[in-house]
Amino acid sequence: QNEKGMPVKMWTNGVIVDDNSKQQLLQTAQMPFIYKWMAVMPDVHFGLGATIGSVIPTKGAIIPAAVGVDIGCGMMATRTSLTASDLPDNLHALRTELERLIPHGMTKRGRDKGSWETPPEMVDQAWGGLVADFELICAKHPRLKNTNNRKQLGTLGTGNHFVEICLDEHDHVWIMLHSGSRGVGNAIGNHFIELARKDMQKHFINLPNKDLAYLVEGTEHFDDYWFAVGWAQRFAMKNREIMMQSAIKALATIIPKPFNAKLEAVNCHHNYVQKERHFGEEVYVTRARRRLTYVGDSTIETLREQPALSDCDVLFLEATHLPGTPRERAWAWGHTHLDELVELFRDDPGLLRARHIVIKHFSVKYDPDDIARAHAALPDGLRERVVMLA
Repeated sequence: QNEKGMPVKMWTNGVIVDDNSKQQLLQTAQMPFIYKWMAVMPDVHFGLGATIGSVIPTKGAIIPAAVGVDIGCGMMATRTSLTASDLPDNLHALRTELERLIPHGMTKRGRDKGSWETPPEMVDQAWGGLVADFELICAKHPRLKNTNNRKQLGTLGTGNHFVEICLDEHDHVWIMLHSGSRGVGNAIGNHFIELARKDMQKHFINLPNKDLAYLVEGTEHFDDYWFAVGWAQRFAMKNREIMMQSAIKALATIIPKPFNAKLEAVNCHHNYVQKERHFGEEVYVTRARRRLTYVGDSTIETLREQPALSDCDVLFLEATHLPGTPRERAWAWGHTHLDELVELFRDDPGLLRARHIVIKHFSVKYDPDDIARAHAALPDGLRERVVMLA
């Protein structure tokens, strides 16, 4: 904290935070509408205007660049009734079918293969629930009309967006995917970032960083942004749901055995803004990659010392060793032992607040039966929230 700003609480023990990110965090903390303090997660790194990995509570204003341009980007995962033995030995046909049913990537010449040429019926039905509000947005901001909207609903995109078929500790087959609000969300984000900058110029407001330009609650631009960003987050949620339907269809095409694909599901954003109530007051909370936390290859002390890490919807952990293997073997390589997670839960259940906990990266010496037995032995209250991926 510097003398001009609010505190910055960083859950980053053992994480190298570069000087540019530190400077950026201090600049954001100087904004006059920061509520109480900012929080910074271990995935912290330099970003546009506000630092990626930061959680920014505000009263009376929102920084559009802190929300970003991949509005509503997030994850969806669905467990099926299929098991590993139902999958073919070679998954090439399944991958081909996934690629056929889910537009992905981007081509710069000719028609963009990452968009629909003619959207299927399920896309048009979903768009029917979005189009009225989109037209209201475009009526006031016509430059957003000619964007990639309807034809990119139900498509994957580029970069780190993916569709994956994976197994849990019981050998159940899961479908997992990662994407957001596509081109229309990008256009909305950039448009309102630009409007916020113009507002700063109009009112002669000098900022430590131009990308910290903000919209003031009660103004026309704020109200328009709040409506548009909420719409983009709904688009992102629906985008993932449609792709999941396509992925399930691909699986059903390759595997003739009937299966249920609605046994368990997660669908959440990690780039978003929403109203929340904290310390008795309603505030706007801007979170970049906060509803999903990936702790990675760390010791259990990371969770003990930084309990805010597990205050999320989905917590990814790596636990290399199971009961029966000495803990010292895990410690020697800086890994977590499953016994330690159980011990942490029994010592203080409040430290593990995540709705869902995904544990992966087990040693190859364990077969799926070993992992399934370890899962069955987890204590009540923990077992129901844990998925163990072989």
